Amino acid sequence: MKNTLKEQLEETYGMKAVPLYLPKRCAARKSRAEPCSTCVQVCPEQVFPAGKRKHPDWDRCTHCGVCAGACPTRCITPPVDRVKSFLMALAKRGPLSMGCDTDEHSFRLSLRCLAAASWEQMACAALHEGVVISLRACEACSRQAEKDAIQENLRRLRQFLGETRFRERVTILTDEEPDYVPQEAVMSRRELLRFSGGLTLDRAFSLLPAMDEKQDSSLFYRALLRDMVEQTETGAKSGEKYGLALPRFQSSCYGCGYCVQACPSKALKLLPGDGTFTMAVEAWKCTGCGICRNTCREEGIAGIMPVKISHLGTVALTKLKQHCCPQCGAPYPRTDDAEVCAACASREQARQRREKRKNQAGKTDG
Repeated sequence: MKNTLKEQLEETYGMKAVPLYLPKRCAARKSRAEPCSTCVQVCPEQVFPAGKRKHPDWDRCTHCGVCAGACPTRCITPPVDRVKSFLMALAKRGPLSMGCDTDEHSFRLSLRCLAAASWEQMACAALHEGVVISLRACEACSRQAEKDAIQENLRRLRQFLGETRFRERVTILTDEEPDYVPQEAVMSRRELLRFSGGLTLDRAFSLLPAMDEKQDSSLFYRALLRDMVEQTETGAKSGEKYGLALPRFQSSCYGCGYCVQACPSKALKLLPGDGTFTMAVEAWKCTGCGICRNTCREEGIAGIMPVKISHLGTVALTKLKQHCCPQCGAPYPRTDDAEVCAACASREQARQRREKRKNQAGKTDG
């Protein structure tokens, strides 16, 4: 293990001082049906060029992390210092308070803009020991795109936690509560001395999630949330589930696998069975970008819709019958007039045409 938390994040997870833009996960590049310009609108320094996509101008970047927190498809890796600050704040005792650095009150996690905190970060804090979110500075802010991103993150946070958990674990501060100041957890002198040592850093290291590849670093907070859910559900008695927007497959899906190949996060899985197949998804990887739906040739995905699940691991979405071509063995959409797949039918038609031309040539020669 590296000596510092920052070194661990850089070496193990591939994070950098500036956000990393991953084009293969960008909805604006992968899915023309649903264009996205969130990063262009929320970036206060105009790092991301408008119009035709080009490489971001990182020389302008101030490492605020707003683009990473607002991106709906999580195709931007958060800057390493912002991740380090969040983990250190989360490792302390008591609810995590967060707000804009223009707020007159101080918070455990002060940000350039609250839009830099993704809904996954808020959910991690809520499940850990609770979260206090200050919206006081938003009223005077002129950046409408950032305000919209904050509201979208709060909407997804409420959808994920559910109404009961949201009311119990999330506190929203507005101008209607001008005298409310977030209070830190009360600690004894001995506890305070322990936390002033290395205990907070040790707890921050223990929060680091397991991830397979550095390219998944844009999903760092989702992996952290996955681990939080597993730990929370271990001793949970309520049985309340979590809400995520996942692909909804329908009967027209025949298991071709194009959506599995197109998924930028490698979240979708096609599990074969005896005459059937199951479409599954690794919930923590699925960002609801909709690229799978736009890739489907048979409208096998009805849309990206809210689903209640008890964990963020592999979730079975639907189980359907699979029709395989008797000639090549590939799956195909079975209809009354199609006994083989389109490729085999095309090859058979080509063979018949060649035979017909050959017979005609033979008759002419004779």
